[in-house]
Amino acid sequence: MFNDETKNQITKELVVERFKFIQEKQKYLDSVLHTNMTFVIKLLITLFGLVIAGISLYKNKPDFMSEDNLITILQLSSLLCCFICSIFLLMSFSNIVSWFGYRNDEVKLLDSIGGTFRREKPKKSNFLTWQETWFIFALLIIIISSLTVWIKSAVLISYLVK
Repeated sequence: MFNDETKNQITKELVVERFKFIQEKQKYLDSVLHTNMTFVIKLLITLFGLVIAGISLYKNKPDFMSEDNLITILQLSSLLCCFICSIFLLMSFSNIVSWFGYRNDEVKLLDSIGGTFRREKPKKSNFLTWQETWFIFALLIIIISSLTVWIKSAVLISYLVK
């Protein structure tokens, strides 16, 4: 059906397209990380603003906002923050696994075509250089802090409204 030259040309084009696909997926995973970071920052700013507005309302109009309502706002904000950051934590682990898969595909593809341009297999020992590592670390701190605030919300509110 096809001669050898045509098969070689088709193979070369498929290899180039596969390489472009892998590169595009890796870029996408990087952009997802930055989108997730931005969303978490916006969430934290919003929840801090909500709690600060509640405290301000309590101090200016104590008949309108009770301390119990303030504690409820803080508890619900803490739980929401914990829940959303836990989802982003799982998504970050998923993205790392996907990235490893795409990088391994890239290495195999480059090895199969030969040439001087090579990539090394990804090393888990380089995890301190990954942005995902530090994002996961930040998420863990936020989750632990949120749970602590949720548990100690009454004490925290009594301290903040003094």
